[in-house]
Amino acid sequence: MTEALVFSAAVAAFIWFLPQIGAYWAVVLLLAVAISFRWHSETYASAGFASLEFRRALRNWRIWWAAPVALAVGLGWGHLPGWAGGYHALIYCVWCVVQQLLFQNMVCKRLRESTGPSWKNRILAGSLFGAVHLPNPVLTPATVVWGTLSGYLFEENPSVGALGLMQFLLSISLFWLTPLSWNHDFRVGPGYWHFH
Repeated sequence: MTEALVFSAAVAAFIWFLPQIGAYWAVVLLLAVAISFRWHSETYASAGFASLEFRRALRNWRIWWAAPVALAVGLGWGHLPGWAGGYHALIYCVWCVVQQLLFQNMVCKRLRESTGPSWKNRILAGSLFGAVHLPNPVLTPATVVWGTLSGYLFEENPSVGALGLMQFLLSISLFWLTPLSWNHDFRVGPGYWHFH
């Protein structure tokens, strides 16, 4: 449990104090992740990258895919990007996969290891995920809910690729559903207030 709390606090510190601590803090975080993965003997598959689990998640989560796909397709009809927008969408989708890789392996798994799978742990993990998205009034509650649900889904089918894709679809739908004056282009930390 300590590892999950410390990692979440370190990510929050990076977001809030980046100008003071410098970008090198990202290297410290990545090194901590690498050490944790090595310490816990994570493999490509156990970290959530098994292609079999990805295919199983696409099949088993059919009901969970319905809403984000319908929302993204329905809302996105008027927002279809050009080539540059498509490139940015691809980069954002990869970022969602990276978030799920870190969240599932550094927070959710560590909480499960300490007291076992439970809704209490999932809600705590979701709350930690939401806390690093403060003070954004759109992202914070959305990521608490998504963090809680994604922890449960990962237990069923450990696929960070499928979860990242679902997060991407939910995120772009939420972005299109909320006014820019609320979502501030999904900025978090001090960047939320500096958005123009």
